[in-house]
Amino acid sequence: MEWKAKVYIAGKISGTTDFTERFRKTEEEFIKIGCEVLNPAKLPGIMPESTTHDEYLTLCYCMIEMADIVYFLKGWKKSVGATIEYKYCVRHGKRCVFEKENSEIEIITPYFEGYVSR
Repeated sequence: MEWKAKVYIAGKISGTTDFTERFRKTEEEFIKIGCEVLNPAKLPGIMPESTTHDEYLTLCYCMIEMADIVYFLKGWKKSVGATIEYKYCVRHGKRCVFEKENSEIEIITPYFEGYVSR
């Protein structure tokens, strides 16, 4: 079995209506370059309606631990959850990559050198 980098997508979900589409597009871009994706935007579709923000964060911490790279979507600093995830990454030494604020989705392979299967 070929090894592939696992990428967790972090960004604003709560209080937005377009998060599913934003995260899906990013997931597709990572799949194109040979990554496996941990997409927390899929969680609301499988978790009970009563799931709390803290419970979602607990699940996200597990997903971050599985990831080789954490990719922060633009606008992540406006998200309480993504800001907490960033602090978690820093404390645990996770490799973080940030989407450029002034661009469309841009995943540049050199950022992932040594992580992306070819």
